[in-house]
Amino acid sequence: MGYTVKKLTVWKDRPDALMIASTTDANPPAWITDIQAYIGCSKDFALFRVAAGHDRQVFRNALRKEQLGYQSVIGFVDAYPLHILGLSSVADLDRKLASVVPEWTESTALRFRANIYFDGSEAYAEDSWKRIRIGESIYHVACRTTRCELPNTDQWTGKKHLSQPSKLMRSYRSIDPGAGPDKACLGMQMVPAAEQGIIKVGDDIELLETGAHHYIKQ
Repeated sequence: MGYTVKKLTVWKDRPDALMIASTTDANPPAWITDIQAYIGCSKDFALFRVAAGHDRQVFRNALRKEQLGYQSVIGFVDAYPLHILGLSSVADLDRKLASVVPEWTESTALRFRANIYFDGSEAYAEDSWKRIRIGESIYHVACRTTRCELPNTDQWTGKKHLSQPSKLMRSYRSIDPGAGPDKACLGMQMVPAAEQGIIKVGDDIELLETGAHHYIKQ
């Protein structure tokens, strides 16, 4: 089966993308129209995947091929292939948030869209991580995750708070000199030390190296 190839824009990159399905197809599959209806999209809707050989290489704070033996790549995500966030860090934010917005009772964890959530550490312990082992695989912690306004929106309902938790985070989590004085950070971006690895639910995390971070912008 052949797919229509489109150029998509992700920041400064223009990767080739395969259009897997679209509501503009002559006979769109039911699943694509079901998704369109579920999210309440009234415009044309399509699903893409990055074309083979058109992955976007990751640089900025990521280690280079000369150090890793390969250059880390991503498809359509913002910047790095892995995002790790401590649940203790989220819990501390939630406590502070409840004092500012008393009616706020939910955990904000899923709003930050991490690939990996972990527990068992102090809040914000991950801020100084540089290299860790998860299970049998090693990961380089490239930089802090700067936060946009998307966590202000509840992914389940689509409702957006006018300012929180972004405003609160800017008041005490603008901690990276590279990100700037008004850019909150929560969680860490990572690249694998090898091109392939396995992460399982319940894997232990071993801290191998700590150090300072200085965010490099897009």
